[in-house]
Amino acid sequence: MSTNCSQIYNYDILSHLYGIYSVEKKDFVVPPIYTYLDKLSYYNKLFVVCKDSKYNICDINHNIRFKNWYDEHLSLSHNNIIVKYNGLMGIIDINENIILPIEYKFISKSAKLNGSLSAIDRNGKYGYITIDGKIDLPFIYDFLYETNNYILSKRDRKFGIIKSINGGLIEILPCEFDTIFDTRSGFLAKKNGQYSFFNDLGKSIDMTKYSDLNILFPMD
Repeated sequence: MSTNCSQIYNYDILSHLYGIYSVEKKDFVVPPIYTYLDKLSYYNKLFVVCKDSKYNICDINHNIRFKNWYDEHLSLSHNNIIVKYNGLMGIIDINENIILPIEYKFISKSAKLNGSLSAIDRNGKYGYITIDGKIDLPFIYDFLYETNNYILSKRDRKFGIIKSINGGLIEILPCEFDTIFDTRSGFLAKKNGQYSFFNDLGKSIDMTKYSDLNILFPMD
């Protein structure tokens, strides 16, 4: 924001509307008609505004940037914006070019593991995408549960494990197990009534040397 403009909060005390007032011009450059107004991350001369529960972006001269008004608050990440429109979500850039089609039921706005975003497509399948709109994990899963170290996957009522390895999401255990337990040092998986032990990279470990197994954090 330039030094000769001040953002006015609660300008109308009764309606609690927001605008931007220019000290130099002694007038509003953005009229106080919005229920929300704040600077867009990384873009000091662009502002997120909300009117009638819909969001858009404007500049200091009140030029509205996007053709569409979106359903949720807009936040910028690597020059792209996750948006929700008519109940579906997608990704656009700062010029409203489509980066990822607006056809997803859900897109997480916070990235974990390798920096990808969890998402649910219009068919209810789970997968992961990047903020640049690339598919990082295909949308073939019925459910994905993310921890700090791995993702528990479910497909056709069977479980598997996905980990972030060298910047990519890799399925180290396919979805073919009835139950998987996290043992801190690896995974204990049940298939066809038999248990197998795997290390944290999905490599099978001979269990014959174990006389007792202490199972921690059951996940079924």
